Amino acid sequence: MKKKFFITAVIAASWCLAAVSAQAQTPNLINYQGRLTTGGAAASGSFVMSFSIYASDAGLTPLWTETRTVAVANGVFNVLLGSVTPFPSNFFAGTGERYLGIKVGTDPEMTPRFRLVSVAYSLYSLNAQQVVGMSSRSNIFPADGPAVIRGGGLLVMGYENEGGGTVYRDSTNSVAAAIGVGKTEAGLSGGGIEYFDKFAFFQSPTNSTVGEFSGTPRLVIDNTGSVGIGTTTPIADGPLTIHASKRSVSGTDDVAYFGNSTVSSYAKVAFEGMTGGIGAHTSGRDFHLFVDGSFNRGIRIQTTTGNVGIGTTLPTARLHVAGTAGIRFPDGTLQTTAAVAGGGDITSVTAGTGLTGGGISGDVTLSIANLGVGTAQLADNAITSLKIQDAVVTNADVSSSAAISGTKISPNFGSQDIITTGRIGAGTTSPTAKLHLGGTAGVDGIRFPDGSLQTTAATSGGLTLPFSGTTSSSGDAFMVINTGSGRAGNFEVDNAIDNFGSALRGKTNSRGAGTAAVSGFNIGSGLGGFFEISNSTNSVYALSTRTDGTGGAFLANHIGSSGNIAVFQSQYINQARIDKTGKGFFNGGTQTGGADIAEAFEVEDAITSYSPGDVLVISTQSDRRVEKCREPYSTLVAGVYAAKPGVLLSERDIEAEHDDTIPVGVVGVIPTKVCGENGPIRRGDLLVSSSLPGHAMKGTARDKMLGAIIGKALENFDGSGAGTGVIRVLVNVK
Repeated sequence: MKKKFFITAVIAASWCLAAVSAQAQTPNLINYQGRLTTGGAAASGSFVMSFSIYASDAGLTPLWTETRTVAVANGVFNVLLGSVTPFPSNFFAGTGERYLGIKVGTDPEMTPRFRLVSVAYSLYSLNAQQVVGMSSRSNIFPADGPAVIRGGGLLVMGYENEGGGTVYRDSTNSVAAAIGVGKTEAGLSGGGIEYFDKFAFFQSPTNSTVGEFSGTPRLVIDNTGSVGIGTTTPIADGPLTIHASKRSVSGTDDVAYFGNSTVSSYAKVAFEGMTGGIGAHTSGRDFHLFVDGSFNRGIRIQTTTGNVGIGTTLPTARLHVAGTAGIRFPDGTLQTTAAVAGGGDITSVTAGTGLTGGGISGDVTLSIANLGVGTAQLADNAITSLKIQDAVVTNADVSSSAAISGTKISPNFGSQDIITTGRIGAGTTSPTAKLHLGGTAGVDGIRFPDGSLQTTAATSGGLTLPFSGTTSSSGDAFMVINTGSGRAGNFEVDNAIDNFGSALRGKTNSRGAGTAAVSGFNIGSGLGGFFEISNSTNSVYALSTRTDGTGGAFLANHIGSSGNIAVFQSQYINQARIDKTGKGFFNGGTQTGGADIAEAFEVEDAITSYSPGDVLVISTQSDRRVEKCREPYSTLVAGVYAAKPGVLLSERDIEAEHDDTIPVGVVGVIPTKVCGENGPIRRGDLLVSSSLPGHAMKGTARDKMLGAIIGKALENFDGSGAGTGVIRVLVNVK
């Protein structure tokens, strides 16, 4: 294939043969500039170029390849190789040669390839690389080289895995001390330790003239910043580790030493921002915790006696508190002097009132004496159920024959009163029922508040409480009062078999109008009565009333100043109510058994001459009265006698009688008397009054029907002439 493009290298900047540490800071790029021509002329525009680097000028497999779009202006272009595809690590390390091949578009790679060479100053970095590769430490650290400086020091990098550092010599040219950096390596000359990951100070290092620092390090700073004194391995979780190995059991090596050469002086450690610290006396080595910079204030532990002093440097007892502050106890009390009778063991315990036991030696026991608990020991309400655990007091704890002897209770119930095994006995020591009354039959029994006495069980029922007062007595035969928040009484029938028993039944034979078999009276803010069915499958009524008399089965009487006579709810939401004036409100509307709305009217003539279905007109003889129609197309038509009105309107009070009125239906479906005076009637025909009293006929004279229409027929009527009948009519007087 014939080549279309040619490149002439203008500038080719090769790589720097730098040491590894230098490469980390130097951009790993090659700046390459060239000139592109096509057909002998300088090219301009954007061209796709591929740059490849090979190990030889004829190699087939590239070591690195980068393809990019290059902008060319008048034949000149400039690229930074390695900015698209980075060079591998250490790609230019070593002595191997590198050749650059260039390909433009679909042309084959240009020949010959360009050899990459170093620039002039990069030859210096080659020397640095040679330093890394040296195998003889004498080439780096000669005996008289810069690594050993008299009167000063020079820190240098160690050879491979060994150490380097600074050596200090004295006036006789002897090595006095050294600072070394390196890593641990065994078998070196002098048998010492060198550090690569630590910074160490040595005393009298050996073989240091050639850069080795063997010997025992006295101070080490590791790569975490932890400082070790007397140890080469400071702990990682503390910034300072001080270690002293005890040479023997009786050794006295100090881990850390604070003080001076002055006899009987103090040495202390103070803390920044605080006036206190830790200190010791150099002669007696007493230990101090001092405050306000003074050893006379604080705590002192005397090493010779073990005495502890607070506020004094000369404690004379195991605990010596000086000054006027004293000892403050948790309850806030302050003790400034020793207890008068304290300081020794208890020598005598004397039993007080109501107790027995005591003694002057050994274990001492105190117990409650017989008859030891009296009124002086028990205040009112001293023993309550909250102070006695359940089931801790048994018969055996109090008496072998009775749980509580009657003689111990005031007033005295008698020696035969007993409470045991959940049964109560009065007058017997062996109760056989929950309540067992002993004594003389016919004499002893239950005395009630009204003075009556019951000496035998009722012949029927579980319990009968008779009331033997006079007919004028107003006392209660039975009363239960509860001053707590529970019920005063709970009555239950627990029988799953179908029955008609009642949990509570009231009966009265009184004649008074205000007498009730069951009544509820609430003087608080709650309900007067509450009835509930908690069984969700029960479909009967929560409250049912019945009367066999002539009065009402249910009465709701509101005598308050405001409120409703009755409120009806569903899911606790009001759905209907009757207010105090008797007005009804219904959320869902109303539905009645009748199909029309009627108004109560008095009539002319005898009321017995009227019957349901009569067509009625307004009377011209009396006010607010109606009568039967008697002429066709009467505009006085008022409605139809309703047989069963759904709503009856009246100007009279609800308690007033309506025997002298009839319901006149004005709207709705009403059975109506009709005749065939004007021909057969078909569904939808407009009906008007006829000449036949109380009957309607089909209206055909449109000019006479305005104001005379009774309504529309809902059924057909085929009668003619004198024929009559009753059909349903949608009454709507117009």
